[in-house]
Amino acid sequence: MGFTLIELLVVIAIISILAALLLPGLGVAKLQAQQTQCVSNLRQLDLSHILYIDDYGKDFQYLDSMPYYFGWLGPLMPYATNTFSAQICPSAPQNPSPPTSVGASLGTADQAWAVELEAGNPIIQCSYAFNGWFYTGDLPYNIEVDDVAAHFATANEVHFPSQTPVFCDGMLSQTWPLATDLPSTDLYHGDTSQTVSDAIGTMMPRITIARHGNRPASAAPRNVDISKTLPGVIDIALFDGHVEKTPLEHLWNDYWCNGWVIPNRRPQ
Repeated sequence: MGFTLIELLVVIAIISILAALLLPGLGVAKLQAQQTQCVSNLRQLDLSHILYIDDYGKDFQYLDSMPYYFGWLGPLMPYATNTFSAQICPSAPQNPSPPTSVGASLGTADQAWAVELEAGNPIIQCSYAFNGWFYTGDLPYNIEVDDVAAHFATANEVHFPSQTPVFCDGMLSQTWPLATDLPSTDLYHGDTSQTVSDAIGTMMPRITIARHGNRPASAAPRNVDISKTLPGVIDIALFDGHVEKTPLEHLWNDYWCNGWVIPNRRPQ
């Protein structure tokens, strides 16, 4: 016995309604799965960092000289069992068309950053940033004398290990935040200067990206009023080995550098 046109339309309508009810739930489940994987990645990087310090008694050198790897990724490689997958957040996958010229390419909320140090070397991509205040050895050329004291010279200078970030979601490989830094007004691109120069005092935009939260990273807002509460969340690996989901609004409540003073009000 065949179906009438009315019966077919009713069935199609019911299927459409059920799909409309189920799709938002599937989207939420996907976001949760991505965030869970991101937390796992950062936990692995954090553990590798702890093992490195245990072995060497100090942290990575700035601009490490190991070939092919950029900054902290090079010395961390021997300690991470699966670094190549752990360095990519599923919410910010690799760029399928990375830059072909030597240099760094900025990431976004939904895309990893990329770098090629020398022509012909492998292009490195990563979704995370390292807290540059942990670097040892020669400091960046533009860090002033007053800023040197902000570095953690030894692990003993980390007075709040459960509130001191080591790795986090970011759109470039490293960051040196200060308590006076403003957030980015563009939570998709983060640092909108389109430069990779390490300008101390302008580092919070590198990590104020709405990568996680209740919306896909691709939907991170491009223009926000920073006088209002910032939307979005990033994942942060702390010095004591645990990982937290931190709202962008609360980033200034962590101790990013030595001598950090939590501001009474977030800079705006």
